[in-house]
Amino acid sequence: MKVFFSLLVSLTLTCTQSFASNAVVPSDTVTSLIDKAGALKMMEDGKKLFDTGKFKDAITKFREASIRDPRNATSFHYIAKCHFQIKNYGLALNYALRSNKINATDGENLFLLGEAYTRTNNLDSAFQYMELAEMNLSKSRIKDLQIALLKESIAHTQELLKTNGPNLRKPIEAMSISIEAINTPFNEYGFIQHGGTAYFTGRRNNTVGGGVGPSDQEYFEDIYSAKWNATNHHWDSVTNKIDRINSVGYDAVTHISADGLTIYLTVNTDGLNLKTSTGSSDLYFAEFTKKGKWTNPKAVKGTSLNTSYSESGATITADGNTMYFVTDRKGDKSGTDIYVSQKVGKTWGAPKSVSDSINTMGRETTPFISADGRYLFFSSDGFKGMGGYDVYVSENLGKTWSKPRNLGTSVNTTNDDTHFRYDEKTKQATLSGIELLEGKGTIDIFTIDLSTKDILKK
Repeated sequence: MKVFFSLLVSLTLTCTQSFASNAVVPSDTVTSLIDKAGALKMMEDGKKLFDTGKFKDAITKFREASIRDPRNATSFHYIAKCHFQIKNYGLALNYALRSNKINATDGENLFLLGEAYTRTNNLDSAFQYMELAEMNLSKSRIKDLQIALLKESIAHTQELLKTNGPNLRKPIEAMSISIEAINTPFNEYGFIQHGGTAYFTGRRNNTVGGGVGPSDQEYFEDIYSAKWNATNHHWDSVTNKIDRINSVGYDAVTHISADGLTIYLTVNTDGLNLKTSTGSSDLYFAEFTKKGKWTNPKAVKGTSLNTSYSESGATITADGNTMYFVTDRKGDKSGTDIYVSQKVGKTWGAPKSVSDSINTMGRETTPFISADGRYLFFSSDGFKGMGGYDVYVSENLGKTWSKPRNLGTSVNTTNDDTHFRYDEKTKQATLSGIELLEGKGTIDIFTIDLSTKDILKK
C-alpha cells in the first residue's frame, strides 16, 4: 500500500510538471503551493537582511520570491524599498508601481510611491500618492511617517520652483576632460581645495585594503586628490595614493587650513582592532612637512572630543580657534547634531551643542563655517525642506544664531544635498548630490555659480 501511494504521488507530480509548460496552472496546484511556500521563505530571509541594512543581498532574496510567486505584491514592495535605501530612486519607483498594480490599497507602498516620485522630481504624483497613503493607513502610522509635513514640503517646493526657477548646479566634470574623472559610477563627495590641489572622498573599488562595509556593502572611504591644470583649465591627476593619508579603514577629508598645511579627516577604524580606535568615527588631522609630504594622521586632542560615539565632519575658522563638527552623542534624543569647540592652547576645549535654533530632532550634518566665523552652512532633514537633506545657512549673532534659512532651489533639490562649501570672493560653491542614471543613483560632486544670487541675504 505504501508503494502504491508513493507511485501515486510521483505520478501526480510528474503530470503536473508535464502540463505546466502548456497550460495555465491553477492557484491551488501542488506546484504553486510549493512555489508560494518557497517565496515566503525567501521573503523571511530577505526581511532579515533588510533589517540589518544588507539591502543588496536582500534584493536577491526578494527577487527570488517574486519569481516563485509573481502575484506577491509584498516582494515587489520590498525590492522597491531596498532600491530606495541605496538611492536607486528610479528603480524603486518602477518596483513600487509593480506592487501597486497587484495591490492598489497597500498604504505602505503608496507612501513609498510618494517618496519615490518626490526623489525623481515628479511632485504632482508625489502629492497624489501621499494623499492616497493617508486614506489607507492608520492615524498613528500617518503620524509616524510625518505625511502631513511631507505634503507641506512638496507643496512648498512646488511654489519655490515656480518663484525661483530650477537648480543651478552642474557636475564638476564640466571643468574636467580628464580620463581620471572626479565623478564616477561610485560615490564621491566632500570636495575641498587649496590653491591648485583639491581633495575629496570616494568609495571606489581601488580603496586601500579593498574593504567593504558589512552593512551598506559599499567600498570603504578613501581620500583622493586632484591637480588643477592651468593650461587646459581642468582637474586631472586624480589619485588616492597620497603619502600616508589613507588607511585600510574609512578615511574622509573634511577641512584644510587657511595656510594649506593642516588637513582634517574623519577616520573610522572600527573592526580593525587598532589600539587607538574608539570603535567609531573620530576627528583626525595630518600636517604638511617641509619635504612636501603629509604626516601620519593623528587623533585631534581635546576634552570629551573623540568619544565612543561618532564624531565627524570638522570645519574650522581661518584663525584656527573655533571648530564645528557632527556627533550623535545625544542620539537617543535626536539624530546627529552640530557641536562647537574652542581652542585652548594646543588642545580643544569641551564641545557643546552649537544652538537649539540649528540642531533639531532630525539630523544635522556636513557643516562648513565661513573663514570669519560669521556664517555656518550645514545640511539637515529636520526642517521643512525640499526633500532629504537640504542646505541651510545661519548667521552668528554673538550669543545666539539666526534661524536657519533654506538656500532654495538654486542649491537644493528633492534629493539629499550635502557637503556645501562657498567662496564669498568668487561666489562659487561646491556640494554633493544625487545623480540618477537609468534609475540608479550615485553621489556626485557639483559646482554652482552663485554670482547672480545673494545667498547671504537675510
